[in-house]
Amino acid sequence: MVVLSSLAVLLGLFHVYSVAQAAIVTVDLTSDFKKNNASAKWAPGHPVEWRSSADEIMFEWPLQLQYAGRFTGHVTNDAKFLIMANESYAQVVSLDTRKSVSTFALNYLSRGEGRMTSIYVGNGYDVIISGVDYTINPATEATVTFRLSANGTIAGPQTVLPGSFTNVDKELLHRKSRFVLTNNEGKNVAYVHDLNNPNTTLTLSGHRDAIISAAWAPYGRYIATAAWDGIMKLWDEVTGKELYSFPSTNAQNWLTRFSPDGQYFLYTAGNGDGRGVYIYNMDDLNLTTGAPPPEPWLIKADNWVRSGEFSPQGDYVAFASYGLVEVYRTSDRQLVQRWAAEDKTGFEVTDITWIAGSKRLAFRAYGGLEMYDFETNLKYRWGPGEMDHFDAGVAEGSTFTPLNRGWIGGRESDSTFKFWKYPA
Repeated sequence: MVVLSSLAVLLGLFHVYSVAQAAIVTVDLTSDFKKNNASAKWAPGHPVEWRSSADEIMFEWPLQLQYAGRFTGHVTNDAKFLIMANESYAQVVSLDTRKSVSTFALNYLSRGEGRMTSIYVGNGYDVIISGVDYTINPATEATVTFRLSANGTIAGPQTVLPGSFTNVDKELLHRKSRFVLTNNEGKNVAYVHDLNNPNTTLTLSGHRDAIISAAWAPYGRYIATAAWDGIMKLWDEVTGKELYSFPSTNAQNWLTRFSPDGQYFLYTAGNGDGRGVYIYNMDDLNLTTGAPPPEPWLIKADNWVRSGEFSPQGDYVAFASYGLVEVYRTSDRQLVQRWAAEDKTGFEVTDITWIAGSKRLAFRAYGGLEMYDFETNLKYRWGPGEMDHFDAGVAEGSTFTPLNRGWIGGRESDSTFKFWKYPA
């Protein structure tokens, strides 16, 4: 946790705006979003500072879990409940009454420092919480699943499964109940589980280092995995057979995604000479013979790329790195938007999120939530003020848009969940 110092402002790394008598932190840019060669402007009232905008905050909830540690959370699909968890406990909060509904222990990892927790809420109220314990070597990891009742209390037993998942993957479930967990305990495998039949597990074996990300193809029968061995693989999701192994990036692979139409998929490499974003067209692959693929569309990067998403129509792809957001058009591979900080080493931009189709793009940068509107050329920011305590390093916030409530927000860098009025 840090407080932005006056030295950082004097060095010109950040702007401090005075809006409604509040000192608001923004980032000095060398490139901003544009439309018709005109740089984006702040929307009226923005940037918004956390503590001076009570009329804008629709919901706020501080972390109230024992053995707090690293925590995360998720909103149910109907935006009725917020579920927060660390390595030891989970808490369910009603977004209707703004009161805690239930708090209960998670029986899958020992308590202590050094844990990482991820959470996903799937169909209905199926909850998947994953944890990794780094206090021992080798690290241990496990996942617990359970179902919530209609009133937000836990319904039935907790099921503990091998493997874990990371915060880079937003969609775990496919075909109603199946999901993929990876394993980094030296086994370097991925597991395909079924919520409706926890005794049925398919193992994907073939990587030589930790598997960090997995994705389902929206059509067909494919699972993609990206691993630190520099290899990206495609698997048959029914049999677990390896179908395709791509040439090594000679770097740690961090992320994999399919486009919503299944036409493209990407994976990212985070270090070394192979650092960048690799994008392939599925039509160019010969899954029958396993023949080497053609050269990928390679977007080189200067640093790790651990956040990237295709737009819902698949016509654009956006990715984020340290102090950088870029948007490309898939039809002609042209760079169409670039947001770049003057200082690209001080913070990682994460959690790329498309909103309202391809109209808006949200991301996390320097402790705050930002959003750009491609049609109006307006940008928005909800973030810390000059004297707020927040985590300015790796942005680990998660973003949710329960538009049935007219909200936008999520886990913030000051260990709270906040939701704001979603701009019309």
